Amino acid sequence: MPAVSFILFVLILFNMSVIKAQTGEWKKIKDIDGISIYSTNKDNSELKTVKITTEAKTSLSALVSLIKDASAQKKWVFLNKNCRILKVCNVGEWIYYGQTDAPWPVLDRDIVSRVRMIQVPDTKEVIITAQTEKGLYPKQKNFVRIPYGYSQWRFMPEKNGNVKISLIVKVNFGGNIPLWLMRLVATRGPYLSMKHFLKELKKEKYQNISIPEISEP
Repeated sequence: MPAVSFILFVLILFNMSVIKAQTGEWKKIKDIDGISIYSTNKDNSELKTVKITTEAKTSLSALVSLIKDASAQKKWVFLNKNCRILKVCNVGEWIYYGQTDAPWPVLDRDIVSRVRMIQVPDTKEVIITAQTEKGLYPKQKNFVRIPYGYSQWRFMPEKNGNVKISLIVKVNFGGNIPLWLMRLVATRGPYLSMKHFLKELKKEKYQNISIPEISEP
């Protein structure tokens, strides 16, 4: 995985507390190069939820392959330092570990998530969900373990050959994070990660791949 990257991107992508959203509503905070970023606080918690949307002319197999390619995540996940799949439970479930390279003097973060992937038979939509889970991997020296993280990728094929891409993320980074870093990841992280994700997606190794478990429209 990583899917979900994930998730991570999820991951250290942003500190939700610096994004002001109207309770229960999605508020657009950025729209550039076909990438839209929204925030909300639907459950009235202290943590805001961020959604990033875009679309691309590609296959579902290509998207899933890129998400699960841990070796490629440093090329597109904002502030990613290292990541790997700790365990493959089955075709649609795996354990993901990721590290984030936080700017000095903030301590680097890491995250351990259980990732699950399903495909909706009728619509062919692929949904990849990752959520932190305790007890899956020992705490690492010099890293602050992210206590809570949730992310969900959705890939919805359209009739014109495009795929609608949506990523929803909600994270508690734990520890103290300075305001300047919060603003950096909140304003730049989501956009840059998705921008680089789309760039990586165009590489031939993803475009020519076919995953037996994924049904194309």
